[in-house]
Amino acid sequence: MTRTIAIYLTDTWRDDRVAGFIDYAAKFKRLLSPHMPDTDFQTFDVVNGQFPDNPTAFDGAVITGSSANVTDRPEWLPRLLDQIRTMDAARTKLFAVCFGHQALAVALGGAVDYRDVVLGAPQMQVLERQPWMDPFHPSPRIYAGNFQQVITLPPDLRLIGTSDVCPNVMAIKGDHILSLQFHPELSAAYMHNYFQHAGEDVSPDILSRAAQEVDGGSDGDLIGRWAANFLTATRP
Repeated sequence: MTRTIAIYLTDTWRDDRVAGFIDYAAKFKRLLSPHMPDTDFQTFDVVNGQFPDNPTAFDGAVITGSSANVTDRPEWLPRLLDQIRTMDAARTKLFAVCFGHQALAVALGGAVDYRDVVLGAPQMQVLERQPWMDPFHPSPRIYAGNFQQVITLPPDLRLIGTSDVCPNVMAIKGDHILSLQFHPELSAAYMHNYFQHAGEDVSPDILSRAAQEVDGGSDGDLIGRWAANFLTATRP
């Protein structure tokens, strides 16, 4: 039987800054589909007002990253927060990344604010191994680019991954929510392109160190496999 996954495309970069690159929804489909055969990924461009009529009609959902900030309260954010709460109440499987991670935190009672930029391929320390972390790695490196962080997790989210540069990296709720600040779906080429457009907001030293980290590689495909395992895991 075909599984259906809704991808909430929240990114607002749709111009020459990303010319030649697939959008974030396609990036997640590329990341997850090798580990999720017989899955129909359906994209909803929420920035332009395209939302599922019923978010709980899907087997799961992914909320992408974005160049928008949660604290700026874009006009489409309240509807996204409402659908997150609806999926949570129905225990619909949900994988939220970067902006999605932050939006989920706000939707469920947490807080997001600006912190020092996190850029490069930081290492995450797994605090609590989960069954879907297969194969297991205790400290994967994942590409990152964020100026905001979740500073307070919602009461019901449990922290299972942290980093020196971003304490609240990975969290779960029950067996239906997986939330991650860093970007397993991005490529090194995309990261270097991102650096070119982040330059005016970041010092040359930070950009140089970030580029070196990115050139060292990422465990993004491993995290994609974890996410696929999570989204497809049979509930007890």
